[in-house]
Amino acid sequence: MRFPVIILMDNDTALSTKTCQALNKKFGVSISHSATDLFFHLTDNLYLVKTPAVPEKLMSCIEDFFDPVTKSRPIGGKMFRAEDDGFDKNHHFGKVIFAHKVVAPNAAKIPWGNFSPLLDRIVAVMIDYASKLAPPM
Repeated sequence: MRFPVIILMDNDTALSTKTCQALNKKFGVSISHSATDLFFHLTDNLYLVKTPAVPEKLMSCIEDFFDPVTKSRPIGGKMFRAEDDGFDKNHHFGKVIFAHKVVAPNAAKIPWGNFSPLLDRIVAVMIDYASKLAPPM
């Protein structure tokens, strides 16, 4: 296994208490919403990376790293809303439409600088895994 496999997970309700407990029990790690580890080495080449904390929020999701202009682009007269709370399908669209109709077609124009903390975590995994590989004989 030459490369790490990275599970990227939103550090929000997607990472439920039940999921944390199962991962902690199975892999002997201490994953929680408040954990600040750059990554969690689960086993062999398998790693889990949570989205990093963002200012004034304990939980985060990948959409938090997009700039306000990108997140405020309307689609069909509706606005993006990541949270279930207050979501009205007549006025909002969710993450899938955001990814396909906002991010994908505008990828070359979106400022990606806010993703640095997340990308730093992925680089940390790559460095960690490379250090575990045996040198070629």
